[in-house]
Amino acid sequence: MLIEKLAWDSSFFNINIGKVNPGCFNSETFFKEISNFDLIYIFEFPESVLIPDIEKYCNAPVDVKVNYAKSISHADIIDEHITEYSCDEANDELISLGIQSGLHSRFKTDPHFPSGAYEKLYTEWVIRSADKTLADCTLTYKTELDKIAGFITVALRGEAAHIGLIAVDESSRGKGIGKKLLQAAEYHACKHNFRQLRVSTQKANATASYLYEHFGFVAVEEINVYHYWNHPSH
Repeated sequence: MLIEKLAWDSSFFNINIGKVNPGCFNSETFFKEISNFDLIYIFEFPESVLIPDIEKYCNAPVDVKVNYAKSISHADIIDEHITEYSCDEANDELISLGIQSGLHSRFKTDPHFPSGAYEKLYTEWVIRSADKTLADCTLTYKTELDKIAGFITVALRGEAAHIGLIAVDESSRGKGIGKKLLQAAEYHACKHNFRQLRVSTQKANATASYLYEHFGFVAVEEINVYHYWNHPSH
């Protein structure tokens, strides 16, 4: 099978969703299989010879995902305002911040998704990070008034520590909180003997890319993401 069904996505959005992995797209096979799906994510490297064929049937990519990596051997001490989120249930502050972090998400920028879809997705992402389903820890930056001004989630998987979500409240940006959260994630990774930290973002999110690159991350991979909606108009 060319198109792999995504059970979680299908259940969450209540439509049949599948994906095509990089290097696999074949138009003949694709159109034989699409009748089982409402939406197919097609992933492909920007330099691939398959791009022209994909773009015969899809518009421009809905997202260009950039994967960053940073080698680490030591980390600075965590800022005193940063502590680990200790509750298993995400509170409203955390959820609000998580939704702010998704403004460049393809689930927001693709108009075919119904209103509220990306908010619902990022709310779920925050909830499942706080309860340690998707992350090993959630680190929060609190102001003197005990308000959560930012947070970052870290998952320890395989050979690297992975940052899942990072968000700084709009009213608290420009104060170096993002850098302090990255330092805290690096410290957490080092404490558990990990020597590489990874994070992904949307290429359109220039602010995030600037933050990562100035913190020492290097872009190691880009992936075009296309959405093929199996509507009669196709």
